[in-house]
Amino acid sequence: MNIRLRQLPKKKRANIVGRIFIASLCWMLILFVYGMIRWIYAPIRLVGNKFLDKKGNEFTEETYLDFKLWESSLVISFVTVAVVLLLAHWFLEVSLNQKKETPNSKKRIQ
Repeated sequence: MNIRLRQLPKKKRANIVGRIFIASLCWMLILFVYGMIRWIYAPIRLVGNKFLDKKGNEFTEETYLDFKLWESSLVISFVTVAVVLLLAHWFLEVSLNQKKETPNSKKRIQ
């Protein structure tokens, strides 16, 4: 069962790529909201020998490392969404310069 995605009907491809896009976008939004709730005064940075946020609240090194992991995960999820958009464009063979025909445009040609 070796089927390539580009050989599927366009409607089926759109359905598959759409689901992948929605899943990756939801993951990115969940990560973003999680970070906004957990570290409301982000970013946490090292100042001297303390880990401080914008308000001057102190954090442990473990919390700082968790923050850095969240930050990296958010960047990776953003890149994933961008890549999925590019792949969707390629798999669905959609032209960005494609003009839609309207009933009025046909009348002008004739």
